[in-house]
Amino acid sequence: MVNSKVSNLSAASALDGTEEIHVIQSGSSLKATVNELRSEPDTALAGSTGTFSGVVSVDDTTQSTSGITGSVHTDGGIGAAKDIFGSTINATGDTTSGDLAAFGYDSTNGARITGQGSTNDVVIVNDADVIVIAVPTGTTNTKLTGPNLTIGGNELGAERLTIADDAVGSVTPPKTGGWATITTRTDGDFPDAQRSATFYYDTGSSLAIAAVFENASSLMDFVTTDVTGTTGIDGEITVAAQSGVIKIENRMGSSDSFTISFYG
Repeated sequence: MVNSKVSNLSAASALDGTEEIHVIQSGSSLKATVNELRSEPDTALAGSTGTFSGVVSVDDTTQSTSGITGSVHTDGGIGAAKDIFGSTINATGDTTSGDLAAFGYDSTNGARITGQGSTNDVVIVNDADVIVIAVPTGTTNTKLTGPNLTIGGNELGAERLTIADDAVGSVTPPKTGGWATITTRTDGDFPDAQRSATFYYDTGSSLAIAAVFENASSLMDFVTTDVTGTTGIDGEITVAAQSGVIKIENRMGSSDSFTISFYG
């Protein structure tokens, strides 16, 4: 039997089919005879390791239905230094609490996503790499970054803002008209009851706004005229319905925080 180097094999080589082709890497080798490669393309190459410097391409189109079927399958894990692209990923195993970023499956809950980060365990980001939904590390809480949320076709929203004294803050509601609640001094332990209220609004072509629930000694005004920072009564909060926005004028004498929630 004659051993030939792969570099010496060509269409012009006089081969009788019994020559062995060896791929040697770190003392281990893959080998097959020329006839085996000609007539038995599915013959397994004997050896423990192999290293290829070029592209390995498999033209077979066998569908994978488990971890041991398909055009390519392995008894161990697969490591990749770069991205993996494909049609779909069908997980068959569950994730564990120690997984850094894993997608898995169990028969009770279906698809499972498990992560582990210093601030959040799992996040969903948009194409601008901005977090939309986050699960803070080790909690069952959910944080929505965006101001609006649609549930069953009903548009909800909430924003928190800080407004300086004699200044105006603007909030865009999720829809033209509806109900809202404004809470003043949300940074403290207790809100300012005199400057908090529930109201209805219309920021469309027919501007309208009025308080529905407010403190008996309320220090709030609701108007459909514009506010500039010193328009309303000193010491009070003025909420204005304008085209497409709700404006909040702070004349409390100091900077303060406000939360406005939209619903209905």
